[in-house]
Amino acid sequence: MSSNHSYQPNENVVLLRQTNQLVGLYSIIRDVNTKRGDFVFYSDRIIRLLVEEGLNLLPVEKCTIKCHGNNEYAGAKFLGKICGVSIVRAGESMEMGLRDCCRSVRIGKILIQRDEETAMPKLFYEKLPEDISDRYVFLLDPMLATGGSAMMAVEVLLARGVKAERIFFLNLLAAPEGIKAFQDKYPDVKIITGAIDDKLNGDKYIIIADDVSSPKPNLYPVFKFVLSDELTVHNAYLRLAKLNDANRSPNFLFESAVKGDTVDRYSFIGVNPRKIIRTGDDDKYGPGNTNVDPITVLEQELAQYRQARLPGVPKYAGGATGYISYDCIKYFEPKTRRPLKDVLQVPEAVLMLCDCVVAFDHVYQRFQIVYNVGVDDVDGDYDKAVKEIERIEQLLTDTTITYDEVNPEQSPIKLGQTFTSNIGQEGYEGHVTTLKKHIKKGDIIQAVPSQRVARPTSLHPFNIYRHLRTVNPSPYMFYIDLVEFQIIGASPELLVQSDVHNKVITHPIAGTIMRGKTAEEDEANAETLRSSLKDRAEHIMLVDLARNDINRVCQPTTTNVDRLLTIERFSHVMHLVSQVSGVLRDDKTRFDAFRSIFPAGTVSGAPKVRAMELIGELEGEKRGVYAGAVGHWSYDGKTMDTCIALRTMVFKDGIAYLQAGGGIVFDSDEYDEYIETMNKMRANNNTIVEAEKIWADKVGTQ
Repeated sequence: MSSNHSYQPNENVVLLRQTNQLVGLYSIIRDVNTKRGDFVFYSDRIIRLLVEEGLNLLPVEKCTIKCHGNNEYAGAKFLGKICGVSIVRAGESMEMGLRDCCRSVRIGKILIQRDEETAMPKLFYEKLPEDISDRYVFLLDPMLATGGSAMMAVEVLLARGVKAERIFFLNLLAAPEGIKAFQDKYPDVKIITGAIDDKLNGDKYIIIADDVSSPKPNLYPVFKFVLSDELTVHNAYLRLAKLNDANRSPNFLFESAVKGDTVDRYSFIGVNPRKIIRTGDDDKYGPGNTNVDPITVLEQELAQYRQARLPGVPKYAGGATGYISYDCIKYFEPKTRRPLKDVLQVPEAVLMLCDCVVAFDHVYQRFQIVYNVGVDDVDGDYDKAVKEIERIEQLLTDTTITYDEVNPEQSPIKLGQTFTSNIGQEGYEGHVTTLKKHIKKGDIIQAVPSQRVARPTSLHPFNIYRHLRTVNPSPYMFYIDLVEFQIIGASPELLVQSDVHNKVITHPIAGTIMRGKTAEEDEANAETLRSSLKDRAEHIMLVDLARNDINRVCQPTTTNVDRLLTIERFSHVMHLVSQVSGVLRDDKTRFDAFRSIFPAGTVSGAPKVRAMELIGELEGEKRGVYAGAVGHWSYDGKTMDTCIALRTMVFKDGIAYLQAGGGIVFDSDEYDEYIETMNKMRANNNTIVEAEKIWADKVGTQ
């Protein structure tokens, strides 16, 4: 790009003063060798300067401010409220700079893209504050090239009653041709830019969008809100899932209680998936899905889609939902492969591709039905979306549907059935002893063996889930109905999460103690956990392991321990918890991050690969869902949210399977470690026993 320009701006075109600081910032972001993280950071600096210049141009009135000490100050206040409007998608990257300067500013969005046939700008979407005509508007777009998109956005604002002189168009880079075209049409709109470049064209763009290398969206979510007066999330799920129908499709319900006591904003329901990916080591899964890395299959499937991010759409609005079993590590780390007995006989991975998701917004007490429309057949897909949304709305609002019609059929309860461990106390303590020998020999530093318990029950699996979520509210609560078997979970631990800005987060949890019966006892137990040298040492070891996993895929300068050794309380136990994060390198994706972190060190050990080899040799059985991952990968190409399958039951053929493990270090006590695994399973054990008593009173006993 040229560093000079011959264009002379008029009075309504404000070019930032070309200070040494500004020229230095532009030198960094124009440099072809600048890394993406630095590019975004220094671009944000320029954006803030643009916002501050815009604020300087707003009209003010003088006022007198009373200060501390009875002093007065001759001040000023703005004559009107401000609204930022970003031209999606690139303009969204400028919103934070505006928020940094104006804490409570309202934000609107206008989505404009070029028409495939005419190559002209086309309005796809707008969402603006109702009182925008009374506000000063900062229109945000990193670049003013031809001016087509900006002029269309101004047309939208004028149509909503905004006066031209109240619009300030902020951009990092402007072309003289674009400025002239814009000013000829809208001479009263102010343009605020940091640089004007001669002969700016298609191969000289500076684009601040967080997905500049991504293809254009080919999926657009359309949605409708349905108010919920009396309909609960569970009743809505039961209406849609039809659990009593033997021919039903696989489905899921995801809920969350942040820190165990505060409900997260959204719950998600998915039914009638368009496609289901099942993989395993049996020929029954078919060509392409047998003895294959399920993440590779998932990555190839999702590579076909790129969902547009639109305002008002919940954080998850379609994609792949399901589980990756612990045993899939053999595809990431071949040295861990062992011949293992398959007791549960479930697929190694199941992932449901859902184009339609029903989200319940706990803040506004309303359902949001979201359906993704493809661009290849917009009219046909849109008509299909409208019909499906209307069908779901009718099911949610039909007042003739009774609770008994959709409630899962519950047979009489057989009480007093027993829990049976696959190895028992003696077997588990033997595993601990063996692993301690390996630790003393220097083979490993830590390992996490587990035991599985089987419990026959006549409860319907959804009735187990309903009780579990009340006695053990957790950040990740889920009921996944795969028809042949169900997965019921209330996991406390995030495995790996990624957002639209490529930030990756993991939450190591290590160190457990029972909750106290009183507030005083509870705090005393917390202090005991905080001061436990064994738990702290084990935890720090796993935080280091998480940092290494993050570093393998993230820019090293962005890796950070955000929280260290904090206490988080759950219904029956409390844990030591930390958070490690980083920003993905340009050559890495969310799938690389998943492979790097999976499985968590908290369910395997350190060094991870050797620990898993030893665990496989000792346990001799597939773990299945336990210690694997449950969650979703969005169609947007960026985000995922997965938890570790802990406090999780697999329900199959009338048997609930529970599993738990604990971290073994050189001075671990065999009996204490066995008791820790029992404590971890206690919430699920109690859930089954208590739920059986409740339902026995309702439907009788066998």
